[in-house]
Amino acid sequence: MEWEGLSEDLLKMIFNEITDALLILDNSDNPQIIDTNQAFIKLVGATGKNDIIGKNIHDFVHPDFISRSNKRLANITKEHKPQKTEEFLFKKMNGDNIWVSAKKVPIMQGNKPLILAIIHNISKEKRALNLYKAISDAIPDGIVIHRNKKVLFINKAVEEMHGYSGEELHRAPEENFKNISSMDIKKALEYEAQAEKGNPQEFEWIAKRKNGETFPVRVRLKKINIEGFAYILAVYTDITAEKKAREKLKEEIVSYKNIMKALNSLGIDYAVFQDIDGIKGAFRDANDSFIKRMGFDKREEIIDKKPFTTFLTPASLDMVRKRYEKRLKGEIVPPHYEIEVKDR
Repeated sequence: MEWEGLSEDLLKMIFNEITDALLILDNSDNPQIIDTNQAFIKLVGATGKNDIIGKNIHDFVHPDFISRSNKRLANITKEHKPQKTEEFLFKKMNGDNIWVSAKKVPIMQGNKPLILAIIHNISKEKRALNLYKAISDAIPDGIVIHRNKKVLFINKAVEEMHGYSGEELHRAPEENFKNISSMDIKKALEYEAQAEKGNPQEFEWIAKRKNGETFPVRVRLKKINIEGFAYILAVYTDITAEKKAREKLKEEIVSYKNIMKALNSLGIDYAVFQDIDGIKGAFRDANDSFIKRMGFDKREEIIDKKPFTTFLTPASLDMVRKRYEKRLKGEIVPPHYEIEVKDR
C-alpha cells in the first residue's frame, strides 16, 4: 500500500476519522506502536495517544496469542504482503480482555517499511457465538452445518457419537462421509441435493465410529438461509435405544398374539379394555372366545365401540368403580377379582 500523493494533514485526518481501530507499527523484531487513531484509543480504554505510542504491540495482546501474533508479523516481513484476518484476544488498559479480529498489511512511508494493523472489536459476536455453541453442545443430537462442500460447524455430540475430534471432522462432507458412515455415499449425495433444492429430508442411516463400530441414526437435512447465504443443516440422532425398543415391542406383540391363540385353543376368555375414566371403558382387544361368549359374531362389533361397563351388572359396576377410585388415591388393590357380566 503506497501513501504517496497524500498530504500529511489529509492523511492524519483520514487516519483519525476512520471508525476501524488502526495501529502503525515499525517493521522490526520487537514491533513498537508508532501511531494510532481515536478508534483504537477508545477500544482499549486509553485516555489518549500518549498511553499507546511507544508501547510494544504485544502489550495489548493476551499472552496465549503472542506466539501467533509473532508468526503473523514475521510473515509480513518475509513475504511483504497482507496477512489474512485472524481472531485474537486483546487486553484493555484496565486489564479486561476483548476479542478482536485483526488484519496486518505492509505499507511504506517513503523508503521505510511499516505495518498497518486494522482491528475490529468482535466481543459481542464472540459472546453470542459461544452462547450458541454452549447451547448446541448441550443438545444430545448431532449438529453439522456445511456450505459449498466445507464443514463450518460441528457440535460436541457429533464428536462423542463418532469418537473423532472436531479437527478431524472439519473436512469436506464427502471425505468425512467415508469415515463416519458405512452406507453408500451416492445415496447420501442424493439426499443432500434434494435438501439444497429446499426439500427437507429425513431418513435412517448406519453411522460408524472411529473404532469401526456401527450404530443407527435418524438424519434430518434442511436448507437454511443466513444473511443471504445458503447452508445445509444436518441434525442426526442416535436411535440405538429406539431400535432396541422397537425390536422388543415386536417380540412382545408376537408373544401377545401367541398368548391370544393359546387362550382361543383352550376356550379361555380374554379381553383388554380402557380404564373407566377414558371412554367409558371401551374394549381395545379381545379373543374370539370372549367375543362369542358376549354374543357377537365379529370383532368390529365390539372393539372400540362397546363400553366394558355395558356388560356389567349394577353390583359389579359399583365394585369396579370403587377399585378404580382406590387406585387414583394410590391405594393398593388386589390384581385379581370376580365380576358378574351379561351378554348382549
